[in-house]
Amino acid sequence: YFAAVWYNGKDALKVPLSAEIPAEARDVQGNPIELKDGALYLGEAPVYLYAKAPESLEKLLARASDDVPELQFELDSRQAGKTILIVKNLSGHSIGLMLKRAEFSGKADIPYDDRMTLAPGEIRTLEKTTASESAVFHLETDSGKKYTASADLTPVIVPLVSSFEELEKKAVPLNLDDPVRQVPCYEDLSVHGNYTGLDDLSAVFRLGYDPEHLYLEVRAKDDVHLNESVPARIFSGDCIQFAIDSNRDAKMKRMRGIKGYSDDDFNFVSALAKGEPFTQCYTASKETRETLLRQEYRLKPEIIRNEETKTTLYRVKIAFADLTPLKPEKGRKFGFSLILFDRDSPLSCHSMEYTGGVTSPNDPAKYPAFQFE
Repeated sequence: YFAAVWYNGKDALKVPLSAEIPAEARDVQGNPIELKDGALYLGEAPVYLYAKAPESLEKLLARASDDVPELQFELDSRQAGKTILIVKNLSGHSIGLMLKRAEFSGKADIPYDDRMTLAPGEIRTLEKTTASESAVFHLETDSGKKYTASADLTPVIVPLVSSFEELEKKAVPLNLDDPVRQVPCYEDLSVHGNYTGLDDLSAVFRLGYDPEHLYLEVRAKDDVHLNESVPARIFSGDCIQFAIDSNRDAKMKRMRGIKGYSDDDFNFVSALAKGEPFTQCYTASKETRETLLRQEYRLKPEIIRNEETKTTLYRVKIAFADLTPLKPEKGRKFGFSLILFDRDSPLSCHSMEYTGGVTSPNDPAKYPAFQFE
């Protein structure tokens, strides 16, 4: 008897082969597969399991299936004091699930008795009022499997301001000063001299808002400023690129198989090109595409290059009227991230990012939470 088996999960699935369940594994050409520590590791390539009795195959597959995750979890937050539990059924059968308890910032458990039944492939959400931004949820299926879902969802607070000068006093500065973590391909760039350190490229940025505008200030260290592009292609030289997930729903969409930007996301670039400051929008929400795309943004940024200090100051304002559906509501959260591009010569370009996902491959689920004060 034989069975063709494979596994399309994220990591290889371990299938122990022991003397108590006699079986052997072969590849599609009939060649014996070498075991690792007495186990077979299944991936996307089909493998044939051979046994003298069908019961042996059944036991092997049942044992392997015990290690297959049935559920996928994400935690997120769109509003201060609220945490959203997102659950997806990965199995081919219905699963009864109960949220039993939760911990917030390591404090005493809060008991729950929330029950749900998920059909195969179904995604459900459960929102809970929370005492802190750090949460651990404990869940159990009807079959007795126990799961935990945890995350630290502490947001960056975006202060209410009336000017960039006030922004510098009130906003927490966020740093791009860790090349190993924040410069893609750092080792290769460093070895070849394309990135030489924080004076080559680093930055600090702040976000703020007033009732009409979102404020972004970036102070960048950059030994060479080069951008000779036309406004439609200002991303081709030194610039800042920033992205916004207005509804902070990217984790839910990713769980549904929706990748990249969607109908509530934005991507802007600001640059000092040929000595002139520009902002251009390259991704916009469905409500704003007709007014934002394929043209220079209507609010001119302030961008000042200082060759003596080798710094560039970016001050960008985006009207909330152009960021629909994002609204400047107290306690509301949104996703935001930023990347700096540095072109030291026509043939050399590198970047430094606050988090990934702003450029290809676009992934708003990676953006940290920012919250209006």
